[in-house]
This record gives sequence, structure tokens and C-alpha cells, in this order.
Amino acid sequence: MQLANAILPLVEDSKPLEDALTAYVTRYEAGWQKTMAAKLGLRAYDKDLVDRLLTLLRVSETDMTLFFFVRWLALPRILRSPLLHWRTVTTRRSF
Repeated sequence: MQLANAILPLVEDSKPLEDALTAYVTRYEAGWQKTMAAKLGLRAYDKDLVDRLLTLLRVSETDMTLFFFVRWLALPRILRSPLLHWRTVTTRRSF
């Protein structure tokens, strides 16, 4: 929002700027939800579950990187291969 406010004086019509910001937020949230579902092995994003997990991780001061890595290691080897491929594909893609 601060970026939009900084650019606003430079443009005559703020509508395209607002539309771009709205599109970015929508796309970012969808990508984040897809990533969290994949990290947890879910077929679909579960907001309540993710919110409770993130709260628990914060309260217990658990390192998120270690949590998700150890969770990944706990998966059977056959399941790790597609997830490793998914990680490689998603890190190369830009939003």
C-alpha cells in the first residue's frame, strides 16, 4: 500500500494502480495457500489448520524451516521425490 501511495502522485488515474495491487494480493495469497497445503501434505488449503499451526509454532518458538524439513524427512521416500520436484519447480517460477 505504501508503494501505491508513493506512486499515486505520478499517475493521473489511480484505477489501474489499484487493480494491479488487488491482482497482486490475490495471486500472492493463492500462491501462499498452495505452498502451505503442499508443505503440510494437504490436497486443499485449510485456513483453520494452518492458522493454528502457525500460532503453535510461534508460541513454542519453533524454527519453521526445521519444522517443515523434519516433517519432509518423516515422509516415506516414495512421497519425498514428487515434493522435491515440486520445490524445484516452484522456486524457479516468479510471481
